Amino acid sequence: GNFNNDNRSLGGNVEYTYALAPRIGVGANVVGRYRDFQDRFQVIRDAVDSNDEPVFGGTFFVPGTTTGILNSNLIIFSDLTPTFKFRVSGGPSGVILRQPSYSLTDVEPPPGRQWTVTETRSEELTYFASASLTKHLSRGRVSADWIRNEDASSGVGSSTLLNQVSMSGVWNTDQYWRWRGLVGWRNRKQEREPFAGSTLPTLQREFTEVWLDTSFIRTINERVDIRFRFRYEHRLEAFVDGADRPETSRFIGAVTIRYEFEPYRL
Repeated sequence: GNFNNDNRSLGGNVEYTYALAPRIGVGANVVGRYRDFQDRFQVIRDAVDSNDEPVFGGTFFVPGTTTGILNSNLIIFSDLTPTFKFRVSGGPSGVILRQPSYSLTDVEPPPGRQWTVTETRSEELTYFASASLTKHLSRGRVSADWIRNEDASSGVGSSTLLNQVSMSGVWNTDQYWRWRGLVGWRNRKQEREPFAGSTLPTLQREFTEVWLDTSFIRTINERVDIRFRFRYEHRLEAFVDGADRPETSRFIGAVTIRYEFEPYRL
């Protein structure tokens, strides 16, 4: 199930850049972020362990997880040509994670064992980075991006490590029609505390998927447009709590009318 029903985050960013030459510059930034997933209940089914002993499941109260991140980056950016831009950043990142840990305890009667949920704290030193290339055209632009960062949209009520590669484009056909497209690949990985004292699979989750998103926008006037959107997603791999899941696909289509109100002046 998806437990990201109450995810709150607070972050800040301080950045400084300096132009070394008309077309190249360097800089640095410091990024801090605190993310809080609220307490929840989780259902674990009855099972049998490697010694053929019953393991009793049930509905458990799971303490919320929190993630604290402090990331420093070196930045290099350049206008390779008047219409071709490049930017790369990266640096070390400290991650402090507080999350639930599962262990098996003996219970009698009946003979067997039952899951117990406790809280653990871990610290990790890793790196986050990003890179982008953007080409401006006469009627639009195209860009390629790569990012490695912390992500909240894993669907398991805890932060994950995200690696993503994408390409996007915008094209203005004429004064009435515009096209936007996005294609990409991403991998989300979460390594949670193992099942202490058990040979059963650990609570590790990893998802790899590709997607295509395209939109056609028809301008009616300066405040109204109609948007036709199509999105295709395909999950290539899914490893959830020690088991591989089958590939899945889904299609999303939408037609929306967008109206922009006049700005309100104080």
